[in-house]
Amino acid sequence: MIGRYKYHSQLAMAQPVIRDLGEHLADRLQACPEHEPELLIPSPMHKRRRRQRGFNQADAITEQLSQRLAIPWSANTLERTRAVPRQSNLNREQRANNLRGILQVNRPLPRKVALIDDVMTTGATARALAQALRLAGAEDVQVWVLARTPL
Repeated sequence: MIGRYKYHSQLAMAQPVIRDLGEHLADRLQACPEHEPELLIPSPMHKRRRRQRGFNQADAITEQLSQRLAIPWSANTLERTRAVPRQSNLNREQRANNLRGILQVNRPLPRKVALIDDVMTTGATARALAQALRLAGAEDVQVWVLARTPL
Protein backbone atom coordinates (compact mmCIF):
# COMPACT_ATOMS: atom_id res chain seq x y z
CA MET A 1 0.00 0.00 0.00
CA ILE A 2 2.72 2.45 0.95
CA GLY A 3 4.76 1.63 -2.16
CA ARG A 4 1.79 2.32 -4.40
CA TYR A 5 1.17 5.56 -2.49
CA LYS A 6 4.78 6.68 -2.64
CA TYR A 7 5.95 5.57 -6.09
CA HIS A 8 2.73 5.51 -8.12
CA SER A 9 0.90 8.55 -6.68
CA GLN A 10 -2.04 6.43 -5.54
CA LEU A 11 -2.80 8.73 -2.63
CA ALA A 12 -5.86 6.84 -1.44
CA MET A 13 -3.74 3.74 -0.70
CA ALA A 14 -2.18 5.28 2.42
CA GLN A 15 -5.33 6.86 3.84
CA PRO A 16 -6.33 3.94 6.12
CA VAL A 17 -2.81 3.72 7.57
CA ILE A 18 -2.54 7.50 8.08
CA ARG A 19 -5.97 7.55 9.72
CA ASP A 20 -5.02 4.68 12.05
CA LEU A 21 -1.73 6.34 12.96
CA GLY A 22 -3.59 9.58 13.73
CA GLU A 23 -6.02 7.74 16.01
CA HIS A 24 -3.21 5.92 17.78
CA LEU A 25 -1.26 9.15 18.32
CA ALA A 26 -4.36 10.99 19.54
CA ASP A 27 -4.94 8.26 22.13
CA ARG A 28 -1.28 8.26 23.23
CA LEU A 29 -1.09 12.06 23.48
CA GLN A 30 -4.33 12.21 25.42
CA ALA A 31 -2.91 9.69 27.89
CA CYS A 32 0.48 11.47 28.05
CA PRO A 33 -0.05 15.13 27.10
CA GLU A 34 3.45 16.02 28.31
CA HIS A 35 4.79 14.21 25.21
CA GLU A 36 2.85 16.34 22.72
CA PRO A 37 5.22 18.00 20.26
CA GLU A 38 4.90 21.69 19.48
CA LEU A 39 5.66 21.26 15.77
CA LEU A 40 5.40 18.44 13.21
CA ILE A 41 8.19 18.31 10.63
CA PRO A 42 8.01 16.10 7.52
CA SER A 43 11.11 14.32 6.31
CA PRO A 44 12.40 16.60 3.57
CA MET A 45 12.79 15.60 -0.04
CA HIS A 46 15.22 17.32 -2.41
CA LYS A 47 13.41 19.60 -4.84
CA ARG A 48 14.59 17.59 -7.86
CA ARG A 49 13.15 14.35 -6.45
CA ARG A 50 9.93 16.15 -5.51
CA ARG A 51 9.53 17.35 -9.10
CA GLN A 52 10.09 13.78 -10.36
CA ARG A 53 7.61 12.22 -7.94
CA GLY A 54 5.11 15.08 -8.01
CA PHE A 55 4.71 15.28 -4.22
CA ASN A 56 6.48 14.60 -0.94
CA GLN A 57 4.62 11.78 0.79
CA ALA A 58 5.92 12.92 4.19
CA ASP A 59 4.34 16.36 3.63
CA ALA A 60 0.96 14.79 2.89
CA ILE A 61 1.16 12.52 5.93
CA THR A 62 2.25 15.39 8.17
CA GLU A 63 -0.52 17.69 6.98
CA GLN A 64 -3.16 15.06 7.78
CA LEU A 65 -1.68 14.30 11.20
CA SER A 66 -1.51 18.03 11.92
CA GLN A 67 -5.21 18.39 11.17
CA ARG A 68 -6.16 15.35 13.25
CA LEU A 69 -4.00 16.26 16.25
CA ALA A 70 -4.30 20.08 16.05
CA ILE A 71 -0.51 20.46 16.11
CA PRO A 72 1.10 22.92 13.67
CA TRP A 73 3.40 21.65 10.94
CA SER A 74 6.03 23.18 8.68
CA ALA A 75 7.16 21.82 5.33
CA ASN A 76 10.16 24.13 5.03
CA THR A 77 11.76 23.88 8.48
CA LEU A 78 14.17 21.16 7.37
CA GLU A 79 15.71 21.04 3.89
CA ARG A 80 17.89 18.68 1.87
CA THR A 81 20.46 20.99 0.30
CA ARG A 82 21.64 18.60 -2.40
CA ALA A 83 20.35 15.53 -4.20
CA VAL A 84 21.70 12.11 -3.23
CA PRO A 85 20.97 8.55 -4.40
CA ARG A 86 17.73 6.96 -3.17
CA GLN A 87 18.11 5.40 0.26
CA SER A 88 16.09 2.31 -0.73
CA ASN A 89 18.94 1.04 -2.93
CA LEU A 90 21.62 1.36 -0.22
CA ASN A 91 22.80 -0.74 2.72
CA ARG A 92 22.98 0.56 6.31
CA GLU A 93 26.47 2.09 6.06
CA GLN A 94 25.80 3.62 2.64
CA ARG A 95 22.55 5.15 3.92
CA ALA A 96 24.35 6.89 6.79
CA ASN A 97 27.13 8.17 4.49
CA ASN A 98 24.56 9.30 1.91
CA LEU A 99 23.03 11.81 4.35
CA ARG A 100 26.18 13.49 5.67
CA GLY A 101 26.20 17.26 5.22
CA ILE A 102 23.01 17.57 3.20
CA LEU A 103 20.57 18.90 5.82
CA GLN A 104 19.76 22.46 6.78
CA VAL A 105 17.35 23.80 9.43
CA ASN A 106 15.71 27.01 8.22
CA ARG A 107 14.01 28.41 11.32
CA PRO A 108 14.20 28.46 15.11
CA LEU A 109 12.75 25.30 16.62
CA PRO A 110 10.51 24.75 19.61
CA ARG A 111 11.71 22.47 22.37
CA LYS A 112 9.61 19.44 21.30
CA VAL A 113 9.17 18.35 17.68
CA ALA A 114 8.02 15.23 15.85
CA LEU A 115 9.67 14.14 12.64
CA ILE A 116 7.25 12.45 10.22
CA ASP A 117 8.07 9.94 7.48
CA ASP A 118 6.40 7.08 5.64
CA VAL A 119 8.79 4.19 6.23
CA MET A 120 11.77 3.47 8.49
CA THR A 121 14.19 0.76 7.44
CA THR A 122 17.61 1.12 9.08
CA GLY A 123 16.84 4.37 10.88
CA ALA A 124 19.73 6.19 9.15
CA THR A 125 17.48 8.93 7.79
CA ALA A 126 15.68 9.40 11.10
CA ARG A 127 19.00 9.57 12.98
CA ALA A 128 20.46 12.15 10.58
CA LEU A 129 17.33 14.30 10.61
CA ALA A 130 16.96 14.09 14.39
CA GLN A 131 20.60 15.05 14.86
CA ALA A 132 20.16 18.11 12.63
CA LEU A 133 17.08 19.13 14.61
CA ARG A 134 18.82 18.65 17.96
CA LEU A 135 21.86 20.66 16.79
CA ALA A 136 19.44 23.44 15.81
CA GLY A 137 17.92 23.54 19.30
CA ALA A 138 15.20 20.92 19.58
CA GLU A 139 15.54 19.08 22.88
CA ASP A 140 12.95 16.34 22.30
CA VAL A 141 12.75 14.83 18.80
CA GLN A 142 10.15 12.11 18.29
CA VAL A 143 10.02 10.04 15.09
CA TRP A 144 6.60 9.03 13.76
CA VAL A 145 6.40 6.69 10.75
CA LEU A 146 3.62 4.77 9.02
CA ALA A 147 5.64 1.56 8.80
CA ARG A 148 8.86 -0.10 9.91
CA THR A 149 10.40 -2.53 7.44
CA PRO A 150 12.51 -5.55 8.34
CA LEU A 151 16.20 -5.03 7.61
